[in-house]
Amino acid sequence: MAATLAGCAPRDAAREFSGVTVPKPYHRPDVWLTDTQGRRFNFQRESAGRVTLVEFGYTHCPDICPVTMANISAALARQPYDVSSKVDVYFVTQDPTRDTPVVLRRWLDAFNPRFIGVTGSPSAVDSLAAAFDVPRAALARTSASDTAYSVGHASQVIVFTADDKAHLVYPFGVRQEAWTRDLPKLVALTQWRGE
Repeated sequence: MAATLAGCAPRDAAREFSGVTVPKPYHRPDVWLTDTQGRRFNFQRESAGRVTLVEFGYTHCPDICPVTMANISAALARQPYDVSSKVDVYFVTQDPTRDTPVVLRRWLDAFNPRFIGVTGSPSAVDSLAAAFDVPRAALARTSASDTAYSVGHASQVIVFTADDKAHLVYPFGVRQEAWTRDLPKLVALTQWRGE
């Protein structure tokens, strides 16, 4: 499979995946964030050389975030260890007021304890989002005391491969079967041809 992918032109390689090819690949940004244990980490250094899936959202999301996390978790559970152990999933909250580290960890554990919950200052989260052309979240609060507000947010998953670039973005609606097919190919892909 790796040999087949290695011989493909960029356009042909993109057809191998269910994601959408980005016009200019994203580089892993040099941003400091905080995980659910309160540990500060550098996204670029921590995730270097690994298949990395990044989704922005919030734990009170009624549909997009839980469906995406459930589909990725189920697809990973169907992989052999030599594939699943090489994939990291980062969920970046865009609602840090309600998504405390404890809330974020408990929510992610319902899908997969290996998923990494990410929070940080609004400027750090916005900096990471901007590196991927993800718009800033819109809070639909009616007042300062409104705790049941919704959050308008982007719904794509940005996927980095071992070359430390994100060539693909998976829009909301990619099914579990597609993730199951694509994850081993993403792990096997060491370089996006034609760059």
